[in-house]
Amino acid sequence: MNYVVRSAINFKRLPTVALAPIWLFIVIASASASAKQEELQQRGLSTTIAEEVNLKGAVAVFVDIDGVLAPFSQDYEQTDAPTTDTKDASSIELHNCNRELTDEAMGALSKILKSIPKEKRRFILSSYWRVHHDCRQRILDSFEAYSVNHGGPLGDFKLFHGRTEHVHHCDCRQREIATWLEDHNPQGKVLDAYIVLDDQDVVHGRENRPYRDLLKGHAVKINGYEGLTLEDAALAISLINEQLDEA
Repeated sequence: MNYVVRSAINFKRLPTVALAPIWLFIVIASASASAKQEELQQRGLSTTIAEEVNLKGAVAVFVDIDGVLAPFSQDYEQTDAPTTDTKDASSIELHNCNRELTDEAMGALSKILKSIPKEKRRFILSSYWRVHHDCRQRILDSFEAYSVNHGGPLGDFKLFHGRTEHVHHCDCRQREIATWLEDHNPQGKVLDAYIVLDDQDVVHGRENRPYRDLLKGHAVKINGYEGLTLEDAALAISLINEQLDEA
């Protein structure tokens, strides 16, 4: 029995026995797609994390969001929660990633990225925002909006190249980053350089003794109230260039 399907199936013309397999196929296909999407999100991939990234000879930029691209000063400057165009606004509120990424901070990040050859740039998300897909997507949307208005390399990032493991999330940012480096840059023989942009100190203090040597000369401590500034960017570029000169 042959039927030509144009834009929709004429179910009235189909025998009753033919309907079951069609609906069964639709249900199975839908369930399979949902399961695949759930699997991707559990693995941290979905549409925001690249599955495979070449790190050889790359420059990894570890970026925090709160206190770096989203300064804490805005908490005191507005009484209403920031608005967002993201569909799942309630989810963003729930996941505590509702601060706005500022143009000033994104401009400073753009300056750092511009100093790195495009083929070497690798963006590693080390913020708590890394944990939830909605939060990661919000970052990428902010980058795209900034790029439309101001140009620069942020619009080139459609995916993150990696993220520190959320299973290690605690008040131990240094360990999270160090673990990623040990896994992806063994004996320092893969990356040409790496830089950490964070409002948490990952070098000084007793709690940072374990991996101090790994991150000393690779981190810029950001004033969380102000966020990432052009002065911070200049220091980051200087540290990156020193590493590249030694590579």
